Amino acid sequence: MNLRASDVLLSPEQMVTALAAIGAPIEWAGHWPHGALRWRAEHDKMGYETVTPLSALARAAIDAYLARNPRAGDVPVFPELRRPNDCASRDIAEHWLRQAEKKAGLPRLARGGYHAFRRQFASERRHLPDTDVMAAAGWRSLAVMRQSYQHSDAVGMLSAVERPEARPKPGEPGTPVAHENRKAPNGDALREDHIPVKNMMCAFGVPGYMIHGTPGAGFSVMPVDFSVAPGMYTT
Repeated sequence: MNLRASDVLLSPEQMVTALAAIGAPIEWAGHWPHGALRWRAEHDKMGYETVTPLSALARAAIDAYLARNPRAGDVPVFPELRRPNDCASRDIAEHWLRQAEKKAGLPRLARGGYHAFRRQFASERRHLPDTDVMAAAGWRSLAVMRQSYQHSDAVGMLSAVERPEARPKPGEPGTPVAHENRKAPNGDALREDHIPVKNMMCAFGVPGYMIHGTPGAGFSVMPVDFSVAPGMYTT
């Protein structure tokens, strides 16, 4: 609730200025059609200032709120009722949330409060790159986001137990059976546990070796049939 009116960036010019101030690419402003919010360093646990984009729904809600409660300059967006120059405290914000839940007829959630929305945000975006989700919501630790905020859901759990077909089948490219008839550059047949480097995605420039772990047989060393960096590779 520590937003001030100057932190609500609704024009490209405002976003460019704020992004430049924190050393972020100003080109981001061109990809954020709904505006952005600036989160000041003094209110961040680790002292970072960040700028994050608004969604279409968030922009509509802010527009509606500001139409009823005009704000400009450095005044709080959500002020204390008795101290209008101060941002609303955490206790006041929690009270507003409980009142909103009652008016909407929603039950009080266990471990509720505003963190419930952060958990939902992280959980619904598990399929997106972690870096983007962390940046959008202000997390600095991947471990914290994953362990404390991202939760499993019914669809994801069902997918985990019902999709063994995602594993390669014998005869498909990339499996030992499919390599039976492949030849090495000298004409010798490749062993079935040989893995071509194109499947490892490690073409760096000079010949080398890799360590290949075969099922139930520990590790074995074998040559790579392409140019790679010198050394040993574990797959």
